[in-house]
Amino acid sequence: MTAATTLSIGGGGSCNNTAHTCTSTVPGDHTVTGIDGTPSGTATLHVNAGPLNHLVLSPASATITAGDSQSYTVEGFDASDNSLGDVTAATTLSIGGGGSCNNTAHTCTSTVPATTP
Repeated sequence: MTAATTLSIGGGGSCNNTAHTCTSTVPGDHTVTGIDGTPSGTATLHVNAGPLNHLVLSPASATITAGDSQSYTVEGFDASDNSLGDVTAATTLSIGGGGSCNNTAHTCTSTVPATTP
């Protein structure tokens, strides 16, 4: 009955009825429905977030006085921009231009002021 069944998925996804597959980039449980005329059936597809793809540091921009330090938090995301949560503790921070970072406190500092043209 597979060839005669039309598939659909709820909760943000899509189905390919030629290949008889359904997919979603949204983590969580999704209901897949198969309809062949009047009879129908459902199944649950559980979608997990993908592996770490990129990081977002917060704050994205900051201004401090030379010698002061700035605290940072880091959130991880998969390729579909699903949050993987706080990954600050597993992230190594670095700064260029005469600064340094304390990866235990998740802070960076510089004693060299920025130059303006």
